[in-house]
Amino acid sequence: MKLVRLAIVLGCLGSSGLAVITACSGTSAATAPTAAAGAGGGTAGGQSSIDPGANDTTATPPSVCANIDAIKIVFAPAYSAYDGQNHYRVPAVVAGIEPKLIAWTTSDDTKLTHTPDDSFGGEMFEMKGAGEVTIFAAAGNLCGHAVLRITQATVAQWQAGSSRYNNGVVASRGTARPDSSTGKDVACTNCHGTTGTLGTVEHTPMQTAGFSDLDLKNIFLKGTTPTGTLAQPISNLTYAQWQGFHTWSVADDAEADGLVTYLRSLTPAPTGNADFGGAFGAGGRRDGGAPRDGGGPGPDGGGP
Repeated sequence: MKLVRLAIVLGCLGSSGLAVITACSGTSAATAPTAAAGAGGGTAGGQSSIDPGANDTTATPPSVCANIDAIKIVFAPAYSAYDGQNHYRVPAVVAGIEPKLIAWTTSDDTKLTHTPDDSFGGEMFEMKGAGEVTIFAAAGNLCGHAVLRITQATVAQWQAGSSRYNNGVVASRGTARPDSSTGKDVACTNCHGTTGTLGTVEHTPMQTAGFSDLDLKNIFLKGTTPTGTLAQPISNLTYAQWQGFHTWSVADDAEADGLVTYLRSLTPAPTGNADFGGAFGAGGRRDGGAPRDGGGPGPDGGGP
């Protein structure tokens, strides 16, 4: 049973060289602090150099910004959803700068609200509408930006995803065995969240907000990560073995969309090195801005 537990807790890691949690959920390559947050450098006169693929051409940075690309926001881009009833939140952080020095603004406050959150040392954004919003972080005259893409969802989609995610079907020992072809309709709660008996792997927006809808589907339906590799070396589990069991079934495309919607609604929660796409190392970011000293095990005591 110990090997099976490791297969789920550790095997649910993958994508873009960063720790990513999966297994009935998944992910898009999150931007690490060393990667560019957008296209181009800062320009004079407070003009924006927003990612040209963001379709947010009206966004302009705060007037104090001398360099719009000096600060790197995680996640960039970020993804969420909105259905008018359920809560959808995305946490955002900046690496290497004291959180209290960061001033956060957005290009459209009608689509979201945001407040400081000392529990992880960043800003928590809650969706109030669908569309694209540019998030700005400023420390003095140094700034950064990230596009937040909010998908219009429905309550029916959320309900379909919740029903599949929490269907109560218990996983057997053989479910997570590499190359298993049985038990593909098991509840995601078998190994995700705090109630999992086979693990307590988190895949909330604190871990997965940097992953597109398609990335999420590919991970829970096809067992494939964007880079085709596992994020961390796992001595007893290869990427091919992880793929062998991480191909969960859904009723149809609508239920897959529902699962993505439901995953977006999970309450952001820390898990360790997978937080913010692995930007803060093995300890994650749990003390209001600094990585946890000494790393240590994740919440299940058996791994990240």
